[in-house]
Amino acid sequence: MNSLRLVGLVILVLLFSCKQSKSPQIIEELITDNTFCKATAQSVFTSLGFDEYREIVKIDHPRIVYADESSNLPRIQPNHNRITAGRLQNGILEIDLEVTLGDFYFEDESRPGLRLAAIGEKGELPSIPAPMIRVKEGTVIRASIRNTLSDSTL
Repeated sequence: MNSLRLVGLVILVLLFSCKQSKSPQIIEELITDNTFCKATAQSVFTSLGFDEYREIVKIDHPRIVYADESSNLPRIQPNHNRITAGRLQNGILEIDLEVTLGDFYFEDESRPGLRLAAIGEKGELPSIPAPMIRVKEGTVIRASIRNTLSDSTL
């Protein structure tokens, strides 16, 4: 018997024992050990008759954020690099940027996000990557960058 079939057999035995005891504890331990992805965990939970999959572990770290926790920080927006930043007038690009902390969610708010330093135009939400600066050769750029982070230097 090859090792892949053996692993599958062990998982089936574990799932059967979970179903018999109606206890999701074994499945929770498997998920915590990153054996299953979230989609697999959801289908396993529902096939065993449990209401729904729930997040098992929340990591307490100052840079990890969860949507159900309140935050006074701005939400960092993805920058698709389609709109240039600043104001171009008479061959001079003027741009005012700010570095701030914000909360960034990679896919959507149902998954954990990160608290990051990001750059945005003054008065706008910060973005990742930073605002796009695109000019023709020879254009003068007048840039102002303000660091609002109290614990770091740019």
